[in-house]
Amino acid sequence: PVGVGGKVTFANANGSADLLIDVNGYFTNASASGALNMGVTPARILDTRNGTGGFTTKLGAGAVIAITVAGVGGVPAMGSATPPSAVVINVTVTNVSASGASWLTIWPDQTTKPTASDLNFVNGQTVANLVVVQVPSTGKIEISNANGATDVIVDVVAWFG
Repeated sequence: PVGVGGKVTFANANGSADLLIDVNGYFTNASASGALNMGVTPARILDTRNGTGGFTTKLGAGAVIAITVAGVGGVPAMGSATPPSAVVINVTVTNVSASGASWLTIWPDQTTKPTASDLNFVNGQTVANLVVVQVPSTGKIEISNANGATDVIVDVVAWFG
């Protein structure tokens, strides 16, 4: 829960640490559109290692792909009675070959790419992060990689409608 005055406290138990905070959304007590959260059995909708989702190569530096999230993995199609307004996905990078730090950015298809990162990683790492992203009328989201090349895995775990 959010504290008094809308504040949240973060603490580090030992040493020093860099902290990056991105606000991806919020929950409210009000009855509003997009308030229905439906968990699904986790389903893999993208895996560049084996072609799941239609992409068979690592995501290279500056590359952008658009993947379908509506109508797959237990998420309703855009034309259904309750189309998704957002999806909750677990995004993993593996087989990373980058000369320095890199990051993935994920955003609604056919909109302006945001400046915030959704998953940060370095060479040789396998790392995952939970991401909430709006679903536009196309039913797709876009993913870009900043540096190097990496395999990308996306599992859908819930949706909002």
